Amino acid sequence: MPHTVEEFGRKAHDILSVDPGPAGRDRVRILLEELLQDGAFVAEQLANQEAPRRVLYEDGELGFLVLGHVFPGARRTKPHDHGASWAIYGQATGTTFMDEWEIVERATTGRPGKVRKLKTYELTPG
Repeated sequence: MPHTVEEFGRKAHDILSVDPGPAGRDRVRILLEELLQDGAFVAEQLANQEAPRRVLYEDGELGFLVLGHVFPGARRTKPHDHGASWAIYGQATGTTFMDEWEIVERATTGRPGKVRKLKTYELTPG
């Protein structure tokens, strides 16, 4: 199990270099779950995080980032699209309620799109 962000990043890089598709990303997700179960790692990362969001690791070759988000209280974000990219979320402490949305009307120049919420689920530590 990785115990530092650098170890996690190197292992994720190795996995995604061989399999950048859904199976590789799922292996990275499992690696992230293991990392977030390391209480010492989580405490160290949270203790050092002053900004709500910071880059913890950047892979220059494959172009992926590991971001740390720390919010002192409840927070809500607007629906957003990751476009052609992907995201793997992990929860270190607390609970995050994730919403999944479906596009009802695509945005056009000067007019925002419309979405409909499909489901909400909880992310808990791990």
